[in-house]
Amino acid sequence: MTQSFQYINLEYLEMMTQGDKDMQKEILAMLLEEFKTEIPKMKTLHETKNWEELRQVSHKFKSTVSYVGNELMADANKEVEQIAKSGGGFEKIGPLMTIIESLEPRIHQELQLAMEAL
Repeated sequence: MTQSFQYINLEYLEMMTQGDKDMQKEILAMLLEEFKTEIPKMKTLHETKNWEELRQVSHKFKSTVSYVGNELMADANKEVEQIAKSGGGFEKIGPLMTIIESLEPRIHQELQLAMEAL
C-alpha cells in the first residue's frame, strides 16, 4: 500500500500481514464493519450513561483503532476507556466522543479507498 492518507496509517496492518494482500483486504473489511457498529454503540452507551459497557466496548475497539493508525482517535478512545473505568469524570467523555465521531467518516472513507486499492 503505497497510497498516502491523511487520517489512517496502515504500516501496522502491513507489518502484521507481512504484505499478504488477501489478508489485508479481509482485515480492512472487518475494520470497516467495526467502525460502522462500534462507534454508534459507544455513542448510545455514552448517552445512556452505561459506563461499564462503554468501557468494555472501548476496550475492544482499541485493537481496531491500532490497525487504523490514527493516534488522535486512539488517544481519545483510550481516555474514554480510562474514564469509564475510573468511575468519575464522565463529563470529559462527551468531547472525546465528539473527536471519535468526527474522525469516523474520514477514516471510513480512507479505509474504503485502501481496500479498493488492493
